[in-house]
Amino acid sequence: MKKIIAFITSLCIATSLAAIPAAVQAADYQSGILGLLSELNIISGDPDGNLRLDDYVSRAEFTKIAVNSSSYKNRVATNLSISPFPDVTYQHWAAPYVRVGVTNGIISGYPDATFKPDDTVLYEEAVTMMLRVLGYSDADFGVSWPSGQIGLADNLDMTDNVGCSAGDYMTRRQVIQLVYNTLKTKTKNTQTQLISVFDAQINEDVTVIGGSEEDSSIASDEIFTTEGTFKVTSDFDRSSVGMKGDAVIKDGTKLIAFVPEGNDSSTAEYIVYSVLKNKVMAYKNGSMTSIEISDGTAAYKGKSKTTFGMLKSELELGDKLKVSLSDNGEVDYVTFIEGNVAGPVTASGSNWQSMWSIGTDTRITRDGISVKASDIQNNDIVYYLNELNTVLAYSNKVSGVYEKATPNRDVPTSITVSGKEYELEGSNAFNKVYSGGTFEYGDTITVLLGKDGKAADVISPSAAATGSVGYVTATGTKSYASGDVNTFTNYYVQIVQPNGETYEYITDKDYTEMKNSIVEITFSGGNARLSRVNGSSDLSGTFNWNTKKLGSASLASNLDILDIGATDKTYRSAYAKVFGQRIDGVKIESKNILYSHKNSSGAVDTLILKNVTNDSYSYGLVTHAQSNGSSSMYDVLSEGNRYSISVRGKFSISYGDVVKISGNITSPDIMNSLSSVSGRATSVLSDRITINNNVYKLSDKVTVYKRNSAASSEYTMISTDDLIKNPSKYTYTLYYDDTTSGAERVRVILVTEV
Repeated sequence: MKKIIAFITSLCIATSLAAIPAAVQAADYQSGILGLLSELNIISGDPDGNLRLDDYVSRAEFTKIAVNSSSYKNRVATNLSISPFPDVTYQHWAAPYVRVGVTNGIISGYPDATFKPDDTVLYEEAVTMMLRVLGYSDADFGVSWPSGQIGLADNLDMTDNVGCSAGDYMTRRQVIQLVYNTLKTKTKNTQTQLISVFDAQINEDVTVIGGSEEDSSIASDEIFTTEGTFKVTSDFDRSSVGMKGDAVIKDGTKLIAFVPEGNDSSTAEYIVYSVLKNKVMAYKNGSMTSIEISDGTAAYKGKSKTTFGMLKSELELGDKLKVSLSDNGEVDYVTFIEGNVAGPVTASGSNWQSMWSIGTDTRITRDGISVKASDIQNNDIVYYLNELNTVLAYSNKVSGVYEKATPNRDVPTSITVSGKEYELEGSNAFNKVYSGGTFEYGDTITVLLGKDGKAADVISPSAAATGSVGYVTATGTKSYASGDVNTFTNYYVQIVQPNGETYEYITDKDYTEMKNSIVEITFSGGNARLSRVNGSSDLSGTFNWNTKKLGSASLASNLDILDIGATDKTYRSAYAKVFGQRIDGVKIESKNILYSHKNSSGAVDTLILKNVTNDSYSYGLVTHAQSNGSSSMYDVLSEGNRYSISVRGKFSISYGDVVKISGNITSPDIMNSLSSVSGRATSVLSDRITINNNVYKLSDKVTVYKRNSAASSEYTMISTDDLIKNPSKYTYTLYYDDTTSGAERVRVILVTEV
C-alpha cells in the first residue's frame, strides 16, 4: 500500500510503481488518492517521479481511466484487431479501452464518426463518462446538455473539490479528484460504492490511531483505527498516525490506502516539553509553543479512546502529540505517541556522549541551565531526546539510610530512604537495591534522582560525596527502620549542601559540636565523618552576574550559592538557597565567604556566604509588646499570620517595630528592629519603589499591610498589585535590612490611605 507514483505523459503506458517524492507526500493530500488509484491500477506511472499534475488529460487517457474504474476493467483485450473509430485504429494504444467503453455505453464518438482521442477532455465529457460508469444513462440526464449531467454529478457529490465548470479542460489534478469522488459514490439504484468492484470500500472520517510503534500490543503488520484494526503492508505511511480521513478497506481486513482530509494544516505534531494546568508547552519545528486543549477533547492512545483530561497526567517530556483541528480551528482530537527518550544513564566520564550522536549542535542542559558537554559531571543522570537533539542532565542526589523496599526486596518498585519513598526508574537502581544487589537495609546510600524525581541509580555515599561540603543543620541520635519490623539507633547528621538539598547520614560519632558549621564529608565503613572547613577565602569584590565575575574571579553558569544566617551551634539553623541574580551588584567581602570552590576550568561553581542577603530570616510586625522584667510577651504579624511569642528576658524592640527574626518564629533566638523610611511614593514596580526620590529594592517576599488609620492598630494584608495600580493612594513606611553591601531589601511595607 502507499506505492505512490507519478503520472507519465500518457497516464497509461508503464505499469511499475515508484514512490512519490517526500515533499509531495507532506504538502499534497492528493498523494493519498494517487496511492489508491495506483494500487487499484486505475492510473499507473513511471519511476521518474514526474507528476505534472497541472498538465491536461486527453480523451483517450481519460477513457482508460474510466474503464479501469468500472466493472468492465477485466474485459480489456490487449490483442484487439478491430479499430473502434477511424482515428482510433486497432494499433492505437488506447484502442482496447475505447472498444470496451463504446461497447458498454461509457463513451461515444462524434457525429462525424470520429473519436478525437488526442483532444483534451472537457469537464462535462469526463463527468458524463463517470456517471455512465455508475450505471446512469442519457435518460437520467434530461435533454439539457451539459447542465443535466453536471447537475446530477453535483447532487451525487462527485464534483466536490474538483474546481471545474462546463467548457473547462481538465488537468490531471482535477481528474484524480473526480475519479476518487466517483469511487466513493454509490452505483445507480444500489447502496454500494463503485469501489466495491475492487472488493473494497471507503470509510470516511476514520482516525489512524497507531501501530506497533505506538502500542506494543499491535502487530507490526497492523494499524489501529477508529474503525478497527487492519492489516497493512510494510510501506504503509506511518506519518498518517493521528490524522483523520478516508480509509480504503479491501476484503474487510486490509487497509490498502489512507487519504487524509484535504487541509494539511489541520494536523500538526508536537513534542511535549511540560504540561501546565490549561496548556501544554511543546516544541514544533524547533520552536517552543503552547497548545490549549480542553479536558473534554477526544484523545487516542494505543487502542483506547479517552479524553485529554484523563490522558494529560501521563504526558512526559519527549512524548508526541498529534493535534487535529476542526474546520473552525478548534482542537478536534489528539493522538498520543509515547516519546523515545533514551536514558537514564549515569554519567561516567564521556560514556554518555559515545552512546548517542552528540554534536556541536546538540542542546545540553544541566538542572535546567544550558551548559557544555564538559560541564556534565560524574554521577549526573543523563537523558537524550532524539527528536529534539537535546541532552538533559540532572545532578540532584539524596543520601540517607536504606530502610525499606516496596513491595519487597525481591521485586522492588520503590525504596524508602531516611523516611522518604522514591520510585525506581530504570535497571541501574533496581540492580543495586533488590535482594541480590549491592546494598542492604541499614546501609547509608546516595540516590541519584532523574528528571521526574525518581531513583535512577543508587551509589555509595563515598562515591558521591567524597570531599563534598555542606552546612550542618541537625545532629544527634535517631532510630531507623530496617525492613518491615526491625529498627536500629545510630548517630546521624543532616547537612544542607550548596545546591540547597538536604542530606541525612549515619555518622561514626556525635557531631553536636559542629552544628551550624561548614564541614567536609568523607566516609569510612559506610559512616559519614565530618571535619570543619577553613573559612578563609581569597575571593572578594562586586558580584556581577551578567559578566559572571566576582571581583576578578570567573563564575560558573551553574553556580550554587548558599547564604548562612546562623553559625552559633546554640541557635536554630538558618540558611537560604540564593540565585546569582539576587546578589547581582552586591559587594562581597572575603570575611563573608565561608567556603568557595572552583571547577576544572577555574570558574567558581560553589559559594557559601555568611549573612550577605539576610534571606534566611523571618520578618514580622510587632503588634503587642509587654515585659515584666524576667520574661516578655510579643505578638508578631508575619506574612499575614499572627504569632504569640514568650521569651525569657527582653529584646530591644517595641510595639509597632518591624523585626528580623532568627530561629523558630515562636521561640526566636534573636529579634532585631529594621531601619525605616516614610513618605509618598512616586513609583511602585514589582521589584522596587521610589520614595523621596530614592529607589528601594523590594524583597521577592515583601509583605504589605494597610493600616485603617494613622492611630489604628488593626492591619489588613494587601497585594503589591494594589500599590502598583495606584501608588499615590497611600502614604508609605518601608522597613528594610540595612547593609553596606547593596544586598538590602524592603521586607515589610505599611501603608495608610491618604
